[in-house]
Amino acid sequence: MNSLWRTAPLQEVVEEDSPITYGVVKPGKEGDVLFVRGGDVSNGRILHNQLRTISQEVSAQYQRTLLRGGELVVSLVGQPGQVAVVPSFLAGANIARQVGMVRLQSILNANFVSYFLQSPDGRKSLGTYTGGSVQQVINLRDLRTVNVPIPPIAEQKQIVAILDEAFEGIDSAISNTEKNLANARELFESYLNAIFTRKGDDWEDKKIKDVAEKVEYGTSAKSSPDGEVPVLRMGNIQNGVLDWNDLVYTDNQEDIDKYLLKYNDVLFNRTNSAEHVGKTAIYKGDMPAIFAGYLIRIHRKEDLIDADFLNFYLNSYRAREYGKSVMSQSVNQANINGTKLKDYPIPVPPLTEQTQIVKKLSCLLTETQRLEAIYQQKLAALNELKQSTLQRAFSGELTVEVGDAAVAGVIVAA
Repeated sequence: MNSLWRTAPLQEVVEEDSPITYGVVKPGKEGDVLFVRGGDVSNGRILHNQLRTISQEVSAQYQRTLLRGGELVVSLVGQPGQVAVVPSFLAGANIARQVGMVRLQSILNANFVSYFLQSPDGRKSLGTYTGGSVQQVINLRDLRTVNVPIPPIAEQKQIVAILDEAFEGIDSAISNTEKNLANARELFESYLNAIFTRKGDDWEDKKIKDVAEKVEYGTSAKSSPDGEVPVLRMGNIQNGVLDWNDLVYTDNQEDIDKYLLKYNDVLFNRTNSAEHVGKTAIYKGDMPAIFAGYLIRIHRKEDLIDADFLNFYLNSYRAREYGKSVMSQSVNQANINGTKLKDYPIPVPPLTEQTQIVKKLSCLLTETQRLEAIYQQKLAALNELKQSTLQRAFSGELTVEVGDAAVAGVIVAA
């Protein structure tokens, strides 16, 4: 932070009749008053398209947090420290218990403070006060003591103008990169799904149980960080491959004999949140391992189906949609049991054609992953550019003499 700037705790620079506070504790039924929750504050904006509502009666009990437009809102729970300035069109909305509201005095520009709290120095100040055993939180008493810089108001506006212009370019580059990333994934998904939609005349409609020697659950025995043989769990299935980090082990010889994985066994995640159920990976014999009870092992009939073909099919739209139709689901957990998995329909071409399909899909997948890595690296670089630009802004490097018509610019390479 610029050492020449005066600083003060947030609680000393808010409107006198409007202390820093949080909003509605019990929102109740939906109504006609827009309602900002912690998850609605993200990347310097309020995601207004996803806002829920509360009733006029409930909102009236929290007049202190009825928004006028221009306030700062800070997420206190979940992803603490996300901050945004309330746009004027949200005047009349209210906030949740998970959101802190800050109405600043006229000596501070709300956008300037918002940018500061998103900067490395601001994030560090907020991070100093995060805690909580279950989920991270920012307590109001700590938020009130966060020191913010107070340069002259003209200099604040100058910094905001520079950052607005710079971030417009950076955000545009981020948006384009995210679209390219999505397009790369969609291209592979489209090709994968087309294969199983336009099956040939010589394909046979079968079920998983027809092409598998075994469809079975893994061990339910407890494992530990000690032992000789890894026990693969559902968290070890990541992006279609086995992740050999965060392993637990066993020395139970009975389990090792019964659940030892064989080369090209397909592992199916049978329980978790609905989006994670059905994720798969192939065991390629990196090291001897067994599998835990939340996974199902499909040991195929080698003369009927290629392991990679089976794995690709289980990740296709057709298989995922069928999985949704047979999935049982409670409030927080979904499940596809072994009996249902055995009855999964699967179109099966001759083995020679399976091999050709796998070769094409593997090549396309490799190229897709290469492009994804490039786009992810670019996104990381762009986000780092945002942070470095903010760092420069609040160390005084982006402004020229206050009042000068010309200001320093930020060049964004996109």
